[in-house]
Amino acid sequence: MARRTKLIGSIALGLLAAALLYGVLVLRPQMQPRAAAASGYMARVACACLFIGGRTLESCLTDKEAGMELVRLTVDQTARRVVAGVPMLASARAVHTPGQGCALEK
Repeated sequence: MARRTKLIGSIALGLLAAALLYGVLVLRPQMQPRAAAASGYMARVACACLFIGGRTLESCLTDKEAGMELVRLTVDQTARRVVAGVPMLASARAVHTPGQGCALEK
């Protein structure tokens, strides 16, 4: 019985490693451009919502488009900056300049 359990564990570990390798080699290159576009879009929209519209972050989060669930936002009120990103794929920053609006930083 212990041998069977060990075999099942080895198979499960092999499948997990194969899935991880597939994700890194196949899915990541396909997802990275989409994640970069989504991050830039959300950084700019959230920046305008917060610093031009004067809304709360919770209110701004309701503006997320379908498919943007993985994009996470971080706000720096002092620097008037929003960082948006998809973990391990992409991130973008937008900064608000009074009188000029919000723009993505390079």
